[in-house]
Amino acid sequence: TLNLENVVKVAIQIAEGLQEAHGKSIVHRDIKSSHIMMTSKGQIKIMDFGLAKLPGQVRVTKKGTTIGTVVFMSPEQARGEELDYRTDLWSFGVVLYEILTGELPFQGDSEAALIYKILNEEPKSIQQFRSDVPDNMIALISLLLQKDPANRISSEKEIIQRLKAKSTKEAVKEVVKSIAVLYFENMSPDKENEYFCAGITEDLITDLSKIQKLSIIPRSDVLPFRNKEINSRQVGEALKVQYILEGSVRKGGNKVRIN
Repeated sequence: TLNLENVVKVAIQIAEGLQEAHGKSIVHRDIKSSHIMMTSKGQIKIMDFGLAKLPGQVRVTKKGTTIGTVVFMSPEQARGEELDYRTDLWSFGVVLYEILTGELPFQGDSEAALIYKILNEEPKSIQQFRSDVPDNMIALISLLLQKDPANRISSEKEIIQRLKAKSTKEAVKEVVKSIAVLYFENMSPDKENEYFCAGITEDLITDLSKIQKLSIIPRSDVLPFRNKEINSRQVGEALKVQYILEGSVRKGGNKVRIN
């Protein structure tokens, strides 16, 4: 993986290339890592416009067919819908995630499994892979990877401004706080209260996720540690988070005690 300074330089050049293409009403439709090339002078080139939709061209992806490389496909592209420039921005988000973490945000053993994840699941937090990524870049990637194109960041100019605003040394030092909420332990003899404990945990995860400067580990990543005898330090190291929130619930009659 690249250091943050180089990631920002590469990302700005990719955004500028997309801005140029989209300004001419050209949609690439197959943005992926292997199509991003760097010259010996450090200049970024976006290659292979073979799947591009050109101005005045009627070229709609038919239902039941897919184009491009699946791991970089936007949800609308995976569904075989008509595409616009926002599909390139999703793919750009996937590329940025990969550059930062060395991993793809969506992975699967088959094309069907991969498409399901793209359509229905959220990627692992970048904070699990590295802790030096500033909150603005994490927020930017989150906006690029919005499943609904209407919610996606839609301006390369804004993307470039966000990247440049966080390319200073002071900004790079700013790191999002990360926390994992472990499933609360049921201290009551009634095993049915397990559902009550799980509900409290999931409500906490949902509420904390609304805090902008706080990175919450998804419940799917916390679930494997449920009911396991493992200390919080080990969980923190495994999930690569700064803080762990754990607790217990004792319910009896009309009384509930939460620690």
